[in-house]
Amino acid sequence: MTNNEFSKVESMLRLFKEYKTWSRAKRGLLNQVVKYVESGTHEYFASNCWTQKLAYVGEYYTENENHQRRGTLEKYRGKKVFVMCIGHGSYYTRGYVVAVIE
Repeated sequence: MTNNEFSKVESMLRLFKEYKTWSRAKRGLLNQVVKYVESGTHEYFASNCWTQKLAYVGEYYTENENHQRRGTLEKYRGKKVFVMCIGHGSYYTRGYVVAVIE
């Protein structure tokens, strides 16, 4: 994912957060964001909301992964990554998408 692609995703997520309730428009916008992210290089994974610091659908963060990183994002050591929550699971499990920002 390039910086321009990341900027586009970030602007779509800002629009997503303007909706207060889960309407048809909000679900459609989330689907657009997920399809756009999935069109590039990405990885889908499931984890709990405490490990990834994200609990709500549409939340995201960017981070430079440190060289001692363990777990799901271990293969992204030393790279800048974009992590976004895209789905609910049972109890505290969530679905996430991760992509490297180049």
